[in-house]
Amino acid sequence: MRTISQIIDDAPVTPEIETTFNKIKTALNAPFTPHFFRVWATAPESLNGIWPVMNHILTSGRVSRRLKEMIFVAISSLKDCHYCEAAHHAFCLNIGVSQTQIEKLITTHSIDEEEIMEIIAMSGMAVFYNHLANATKINIDKGFTQILTRHAEK
Repeated sequence: MRTISQIIDDAPVTPEIETTFNKIKTALNAPFTPHFFRVWATAPESLNGIWPVMNHILTSGRVSRRLKEMIFVAISSLKDCHYCEAAHHAFCLNIGVSQTQIEKLITTHSIDEEEIMEIIAMSGMAVFYNHLANATKINIDKGFTQILTRHAEK
């Protein structure tokens, strides 16, 4: 029996879906459309609900995307969502997050009330998307694997 993730090879990509995929790549500064979104091409209405939430929470607000991505990696690791952990680890590396920055964040970062609320929203979103990725057993994108391997070799 095929997993849901294998459906991405057969999912029809209409011009409307391609437009959404281009918006996703642009907003996430991704060189490809991640499997997480490609699998939802079979359910365009769901994709049109899933993407705007992630886009808004992940890319706007006072809390930096860098911090949000690091939070996403931590939650994904704790929730054993290998797909989201790999994807957001790769996004962290692509936007220049280093181990030194993570250590500095842990020891010196102060957060105000508005930032706390954004972090709560980010945390809830990460758990939600981890559930979707785990339930569909999405294969980790070759592009994410290449980014992780490239940075591991440094």
